[in-house]
Amino acid sequence: MIRMPTAFPCLLLLALLAGAGPLVGAAGAQPEVTDVEAELERTDRILDRARDQIEVSLTGRARDFLSRAIEIQAHAWRSYREGGGSGRHQQALQLTQKARDLARRAVETAALEIRASEKIRDLIGSTRDLIDRTTEHVQESGDDQAARLLEAGVRQLQLAQEAYRGGELRHAIRLVGAARDLVQRARDRVRVRESSGASVEAMLERTEVALEEIALEVDGTADERTARRVEEARRLLDTAWQRHRGGQPRAALALGMQARRAVLEAMLGLTRTPERPGVDRALRAVGQLIEDLAPEISASGSSKAAELLDSARTRHREAVREADGGRLGPALERARLADRLLKRAAEAAGIR
Repeated sequence: MIRMPTAFPCLLLLALLAGAGPLVGAAGAQPEVTDVEAELERTDRILDRARDQIEVSLTGRARDFLSRAIEIQAHAWRSYREGGGSGRHQQALQLTQKARDLARRAVETAALEIRASEKIRDLIGSTRDLIDRTTEHVQESGDDQAARLLEAGVRQLQLAQEAYRGGELRHAIRLVGAARDLVQRARDRVRVRESSGASVEAMLERTEVALEEIALEVDGTADERTARRVEEARRLLDTAWQRHRGGQPRAALALGMQARRAVLEAMLGLTRTPERPGVDRALRAVGQLIEDLAPEISASGSSKAAELLDSARTRHREAVREADGGRLGPALERARLADRLLKRAAEAAGIR
């Protein structure tokens, strides 16, 4: 596997940008010529540092933002040098501020890509391990359908590795998710029984896949609420992994459920105008969460929890049928209802 750069230098530069403070004259005061030149030179230094870090951009999106920042900074310098009084100087300040904003966006994008690349690399490795653990069970079962599912999962993982090496992170994470789904279906078919810890780990890894997919799509372009949901999901998932590694599977499961629901809310936030890819992604996320929590809910012995789980499954099936019929708005509404019912089922089962 290729070695990916670390996001640490990008984070340092973001701290520098955050501490840059307001530009002189930005609040309406007439800027001094020397102040304007100092601000322009400061932006030049920021762009130089950003250029060094954007070298690590994996998809080119960060480089595009930085190129726009450099162009706008050139306009800012021209406006300043052409003179023409305080109005031109104010324009130069506005332009150089826009250049800084784009530089920040470029560095944020590069840092996001690096983090995602690290997560995808780990998920490719854990999916390979899952395939290795599944192969013997499938071979012993003699189940041809399970073998075909496993083979398809292997192929999807190979494609994910190729996409990853080519820097196609969004494509790679979708392929990893598809590979895991196929392998899990093969495992379900031959009834592979996992320990509670292994089951929780699989659920957290599926949440990781969904989170990184939505994080790459958000990429600073979504509204503030959706971005907050992504950050909330990341925080919850990090804590869930800590609980899992600390030998607290039930606490890890509850936190993982909260993280997955935050991811789902972020997905729904990006799907206000229903389009088939976004609706399918949301339906898949709800369906996976239902299946991840079903064993724990069933094992709780709560009849109320079991009833709510059945209702969640029914609403999810209805959502899939609505989507298949092209009725995307009703499909999303039923998906939301299925998610709410599942949350109530988990609470009734003591998963909080």
